[in-house]
Amino acid sequence: MSKRQKPATPSMTPPTTATPKRPGYTKRTNRKDIPKQVINELWARAAGRCEFHGCNELLYRDALTGQRHNGATIAHIVAYSPEGPRGHPTRSVELECDIENIMLTCKLHGSLIDNLNHVDFYTEETLKGYKIQHETRIIQATAAVDDQKTSLLLIQGRINGEKSFIRDGEVASAIRPRWPGSEKNTTIDLNDHVLGEDHQAYWETCTAQIKDSVDSLLRKRTGYSPPQHLSVFALAPIPLLTFLGFKLTSRIDLDLFQHRRHKPSEKWCWDAENTGPENVLKIRHPGEWPEDTRDVAIMVSMTSLIDPDAVTRAVGVSHVQFELRAPKPGPDFLKFRSQISDFQAEMMDILTIIRDRFRRVERLHFFLATPAPIAIKAGQCLIEKADSEVLIYEYKKPNYSAVMTINKKSHVAGEKAHA
Repeated sequence: MSKRQKPATPSMTPPTTATPKRPGYTKRTNRKDIPKQVINELWARAAGRCEFHGCNELLYRDALTGQRHNGATIAHIVAYSPEGPRGHPTRSVELECDIENIMLTCKLHGSLIDNLNHVDFYTEETLKGYKIQHETRIIQATAAVDDQKTSLLLIQGRINGEKSFIRDGEVASAIRPRWPGSEKNTTIDLNDHVLGEDHQAYWETCTAQIKDSVDSLLRKRTGYSPPQHLSVFALAPIPLLTFLGFKLTSRIDLDLFQHRRHKPSEKWCWDAENTGPENVLKIRHPGEWPEDTRDVAIMVSMTSLIDPDAVTRAVGVSHVQFELRAPKPGPDFLKFRSQISDFQAEMMDILTIIRDRFRRVERLHFFLATPAPIAIKAGQCLIEKADSEVLIYEYKKPNYSAVMTINKKSHVAGEKAHA
């Protein structure tokens, strides 16, 4: 009886060029093999990922099953055959083994590059640009030191009933010069909750999901250390993002990013710093403040103007109002990273005044017409043991309504304890 053969182990040897014959041109019979040293260098330059712009697929492991395999092909920019895509009578032979003329790609995008029908779209100049951009990004990422590592936290949910999605490819360029410390992102996906924002159960289930996700992310356990830095990308209702900021606290170092849907590219990237008076918040303090004040409303008017009378109706009891207001509120007010720090400083000043001067305050009321990063930062500014409980309001024309309470307090034996 013959011995049972062991199953073959999948080879991890980088692929050789295997361009199929295309209709319309004759395949060269004297084609050279690309030297193994060149292939190895190409894999290193590409970091084992597809160099086609916007793809970045990992080529040595299947994304769905996690199984190791070789999903790569090598595509020529100037075809190895003069009659092939972007071919040339003399340069095709000269460049067929030149590392600057070959790209590591997934099989799908390799077939697009090698298709004669798409030559006008994927020109030599275009493909060289894809290659240079990808390999430059790899150099920058691998040159980073440990203190530039970051973990990506993505939160997405329905806004006005419409699902929101954050694309990995769009956020990658925004975190530079930092680099992802892990191949896995933490994504809090709130899109599929059955109930909508008009139901209290929606807010309760979403806050529970956020709490569980953040607790898991930040809890140290065997074989896992919490991230030292977070890069946070958010598209979700403002009250939920305020709660997220509260759970993250100010103790963890993080960067916040704003989605600029009107930008043609790099939608999550901040503009180069060029702030002026039009980017500075105006602060309105209450004119009078009775010593027995129990309720304080804090309004932040950035994306739109909050009506103080609407706030008065929503709070429903005697209160005083603070306001931080953009000179011209609108969706494009937040453009520069420094504006988040400026908001944090002003918000902390208001909260410090409330803590130090008026100790009888029992409730804060947050009315936030803000971009996502500001809502998160507002939650981060709160100190659990020092601040009163906070009611977060959502606007539904023509009124505001409180949809959640964070930092809840209960009175036990004359003392405040945290719920």
